[in-house]
Amino acid sequence: MTPPSRRAILEVANVIALVFDRDYRLVERTSAASAKLNISGEHHGQTVDEVEATGALYQGFARDVRSLSEARGSLEREATLESGLGVLVRLGFARDGRDDFDGIIASFIDVSELLERNAVLAAALKEVEDYKHALDRSSIVSITDPSGRITHANDRFVEISGYSRDELVGSDHRLINSGYHEPEFIRELWRSINAGEVWSGEMRNRSKAGEEYWVDTTIVPFVDERGRPQRHLAIRTDITERVRAREGLVRSEQRFRALFENAPVGIAIASLDERIVSANPALARLLGCSLTALTGRALDDFAVGDSPLDDPRVAEERRAVLNGERRSFQAERQLQREDGGVVSARVTTWLNPAGRDGTRCWIKMLQDVTREREAAEQLQAQATLAQLGRMAAVVAHEVKNPLAGIGGALHIIRDRLDEGAFERVIIDEIRDRLDQLNGLVDGLVKFARPVKPEFERVGMRSLLKRAMSSVADERLGDGAIRFEIEAEPCCELRGDPRLLEQMFVHLLRNAGRAMQPGGGVIELAADADEDACVVRVRDGGRGLDEESAARIFDPFFTIKNQGIGLGLAQSRRIARAHGGELDVERTSPAGTTMRVTLPRAPGDRER
Repeated sequence: MTPPSRRAILEVANVIALVFDRDYRLVERTSAASAKLNISGEHHGQTVDEVEATGALYQGFARDVRSLSEARGSLEREATLESGLGVLVRLGFARDGRDDFDGIIASFIDVSELLERNAVLAAALKEVEDYKHALDRSSIVSITDPSGRITHANDRFVEISGYSRDELVGSDHRLINSGYHEPEFIRELWRSINAGEVWSGEMRNRSKAGEEYWVDTTIVPFVDERGRPQRHLAIRTDITERVRAREGLVRSEQRFRALFENAPVGIAIASLDERIVSANPALARLLGCSLTALTGRALDDFAVGDSPLDDPRVAEERRAVLNGERRSFQAERQLQREDGGVVSARVTTWLNPAGRDGTRCWIKMLQDVTREREAAEQLQAQATLAQLGRMAAVVAHEVKNPLAGIGGALHIIRDRLDEGAFERVIIDEIRDRLDQLNGLVDGLVKFARPVKPEFERVGMRSLLKRAMSSVADERLGDGAIRFEIEAEPCCELRGDPRLLEQMFVHLLRNAGRAMQPGGGVIELAADADEDACVVRVRDGGRGLDEESAARIFDPFFTIKNQGIGLGLAQSRRIARAHGGELDVERTSPAGTTMRVTLPRAPGDRER
């Protein structure tokens, strides 16, 4: 049987093949070569260079063919044909039956799909390498086996832990455990990753040098087909600075909250429509209400009188701040407490810039200036008294002495007139006017003189009895006056008995005059606690109108036809000089109650 020819074998194998003779001329081709390389019979006889020039092969093909020699009897390489086909090229000698050189066979195996796959694989590997490079540059990466032993540690892990790679690999993460986290925290971590779940959280570790650092950690378990972890990939990010900043912010907020809660002045945080969203205890105490009662309300809800926004200056400053000017503005407010009292407050307001949520708010600081205003009023009063004292000294010298001379002269003239002379009536009227003028001068001099008590122990019961006795001997009008004591005062004071008696005499005298012409009963009530004794003087007169009640203690204010309006002002000065207070407790058309509060003498007890 004749063996198949070389061409027949190549044809059966569907190999793309070309055969060149000793002179490198094309002498044979396979059908696959005709189809894939577009080489036909007309190319037979062309040299290898001419065949390459047709563009059917690849640049350098002729060089590769000519490079074959006895020493280099074959060649294999990958190439891309001019058509774009990827091939594996194999060049070898063709032998005749006597094993002599017969020519060169060039075979081409289509590997386009394989090259494409290799290219995809290479691109994928490049992408993986890029990811790995990026991950190694930005994160702390480690890989552990199922038992937690470290099998890989990247440079960042070595750097932040302070351990060498040799010290890390083969150890577990207990090597960097700071002891900060509770055992339950670690158990929950292992429960998650052993169940094939991804675990994420923040952990505090400790370096070889003993320095603690925080990492944001994600642990990804790689599981087999049965879901059992084969290894764990831990990716960590150093968040030490972020955690420190967060802890610093928490401490700062705690300090601010402590300052806010314990500030001696009232502080309110309000929305732009002035509604309070947060307030501190000092503001609640200032306004006499609970913190809950303040939320949602505006300061205007407590205001006495007009709103400060009615003041053009304040309104203009507020608009300027809302338009971006970084400054504060102030206004004084009269605020009514829940118990009915009124306090004066200096309100400093500034605009807090928009926070992360874009919301702006007002911050208001309220300082109680009630005592400050009272002190200012007292200073003004003292200045007024000083001026009054100088005037009184002039009056006493320039007026009182001439008045005495005029009175004496009138007395002589009157005595020389006949008993029934009409002129005696006129002289008596003039003398009454002189007596009133002399009383006015005495009152001015007395009021201008500073109140300087000479302290000693004083019994309240005997003090009131002396005052009632003095008033009972006076003629206050046509109506008779009686006294009723509801509670017997049994406490002792430390004060000046002369000044205190003068104060109570004036209160009782005013009460008696308020009930004229009909007269009536003046009620006295006294009670005491450990610190003070309180005496109330009630009359049955017509009471005071609102304006009179507000001004009754002003010097020179009077509602009587007689008098100069210094009695109650002087009485209040006496009470305050003893550390007490005198005020109007209640007034109505049915009468007025005056209240005197005086501190008890040290060591005094109810008897």
